[in-house]
Amino acid sequence: MKLASPEPLFVVLIDLLGFKSHLYDSEGKHHDGGLENLFKSYFLFDKVIYLSTKAKHLDINSTNSIKVFKHVNYFVASDIVILWANKEYANYLVIAASKVLDIAFSIGVPLRGTLAYGDCIFKPRRNIYIGYPIIEAIEAEKYQEWLGIGVLKNAASHLKGVEPIVEYLVPLKSNKNLRNMPSISHAIAWHWKTKPQELPKRIVAIKKMLRSASDRDKIKYENTLTFINKMPGADCPTRQWT
Repeated sequence: MKLASPEPLFVVLIDLLGFKSHLYDSEGKHHDGGLENLFKSYFLFDKVIYLSTKAKHLDINSTNSIKVFKHVNYFVASDIVILWANKEYANYLVIAASKVLDIAFSIGVPLRGTLAYGDCIFKPRRNIYIGYPIIEAIEAEKYQEWLGIGVLKNAASHLKGVEPIVEYLVPLKSNKNLRNMPSISHAIAWHWKTKPQELPKRIVAIKKMLRSASDRDKIKYENTLTFINKMPGADCPTRQWT
């Protein structure tokens, strides 16, 4: 088989947190009704993606969703969604990813992801998705300790001036096995694309998820609130949200 020519792409991988917990308990045993609970979570996740692609406007600048998703591709597999675009439409990809998080948090769905960049061979008609960014995004997503999208160094270097990519030291897990993982010093300020009057509702929704989280997971939500507070954005009120 002839190898297809790779092309450089920006790839956003977003993971639905807690998906595995519907199948297994703390001892690794199957939950009764686990598949039913899993399907309910998947339905919510699918709803998030559907609402994101069908929204009339994707951000505070009234960016048209049809225009964006003409150039941003995506697919959903189990508990992840992968979105991608070439460099020319990287700004649309960032807008689309921001909208996915905004809608997810509005209905209480916790998501975390990574934006990576590199050579890929993507052939949707043949269900072929191969590339360095996918592998790098999967690895980086695992050790982030928040709800949000970290931007890897290679991607950030090609996204200078693209809003809302911001310099921010993404909180990482303290697991000793992750000590050799590089820091992530950029992130998508997804809330900059949320209407200012809607942002307090997102804060309330995240705080609600925080209250119901396990003691071990509370730090993820606290770190998310800290990020929003430290990166208020030009169009967001400057007062303390958290």
